[in-house]
Amino acid sequence: MSAGRKGRPDVKKKKKKASSPGSLHDALRSAVEYQRTGKFDKAEVMYRRILASVPDDADIHCNLGAALSAQGKLEDAEGILRRALHLQPGHIHALFNLANVVKELGRGGEAAALFEEVLGKDPRHRGAWFNLGNLCRDRQDIGEAKKCYQRVIAIDGSHAGALINLAHVLHEEGNTRDAIECCGQAITHDENNAAAHFNMGKLLRETGDIPGAIASYRRSAALDPADHRAFYSLGNIYKDAGRYDEAVTCFEKTLLLDPGNVMVPHLLAALRGERKGSAPPEYVRELYDRYAEGFDRHLTETLRYRIPSVLKELIGRVAGADGRFASTIDLGCGTGLAGVEFRPLSDRLTGIDISPGMIVKARKREIYDMLLVGDLLTHMEETTERYDLFLAADVLIYTGDLAPLFAAVHRSSLSGAWLGFSTERTDEGGFLLRKTGRFAHAPSYIETTAGDHGFDVVVRQAETIRMENDRPIHGDVFILRRRG
Repeated sequence: MSAGRKGRPDVKKKKKKASSPGSLHDALRSAVEYQRTGKFDKAEVMYRRILASVPDDADIHCNLGAALSAQGKLEDAEGILRRALHLQPGHIHALFNLANVVKELGRGGEAAALFEEVLGKDPRHRGAWFNLGNLCRDRQDIGEAKKCYQRVIAIDGSHAGALINLAHVLHEEGNTRDAIECCGQAITHDENNAAAHFNMGKLLRETGDIPGAIASYRRSAALDPADHRAFYSLGNIYKDAGRYDEAVTCFEKTLLLDPGNVMVPHLLAALRGERKGSAPPEYVRELYDRYAEGFDRHLTETLRYRIPSVLKELIGRVAGADGRFASTIDLGCGTGLAGVEFRPLSDRLTGIDISPGMIVKARKREIYDMLLVGDLLTHMEETTERYDLFLAADVLIYTGDLAPLFAAVHRSSLSGAWLGFSTERTDEGGFLLRKTGRFAHAPSYIETTAGDHGFDVVVRQAETIRMENDRPIHGDVFILRRRG
């Protein structure tokens, strides 16, 4: 889910002093107006001009620091804000702005201490509670983040950012119903909040309310037509619903707004029926990085995925119930679902995945002897290790041409090594890129290509690979063995 915006910098509106020259007052008024309207470079010039006349004014230093921060001049902003605090220790606006700058500079612990100092002076400072909550989220302290957002809402029940971010926290806790209620409250208080509608769309899609999700994404796109995320999300909903022309339109719009998007070109190629040998590595990496959070629950509960246990059963059948493997490699290991099944059968277990997010999750299982982030083909072409069991559960759906894979497996395998994997099935021969963005393979193609690279098909078993939109995705599980 998308996070709400951070608290705005505090700008001190300095009252005119009786002794102040009119020109100085006019300059200050112009500077504050420039800052209010987002003309931060002009505000900076005006504040510096004022400081030439009143060099020890803490309020002007505070406002200049905020203007510098808004332009991304963070180091300069920090210096100016510290000068304000030197001139007036405990200046609450300077403290708050300095906390934001320090946070942007990546010093989260120091920023948290500064926000807490602000709250010590003003326990009802919404911006400090809100940004402290964001810091807690950044360090995965969901419980504390939740408390911070709740404090903001207790002070201001219409604070859209806190409501949106509380919805995100509730969703991470598995409380989707209350998350939807929070987004609904944000929309009630501000019906033109694009972020609230976008996040509502994500939540409704997850609950299966596709018409509601479409309506929310459309509203988000209408309110913020420059935000590519709503168009991308709509494209995926339309793709999954078989509304391919609408999906293409949305993905084309996404690419116009976000030319560097690594997902959309592959999806457009699939929807247009183009022939490709494999999905781009960056597509697979980003797909699974996005999917890492909640992956296991979604895969096993929603999609009813059970391929790792099927692989274990079939390999046990052909290799013997007491069979053990000296060195197993889990290709595209994901969060380690297959590793859990094969750890008891493996003296050494290696996992490799292109997604760093998946490797983080797999590492928490503490079942692998080695975990690697990288491309599996590159690893097998470069490694000096030899394996007697290769696993690829739900991995080959992103590779059409399997010849390079079988060649790499053969190169890094011991004599008589086993290879177990799953595929989606096509009866059209060869392989094809489906409109889903995944590849399907004909069993005859697998048998021929495997044979060309020194492998025999020992077992082929038809399986429902997963459920998708309550429909079974048909495929096959293969067990191959290297000759010789």
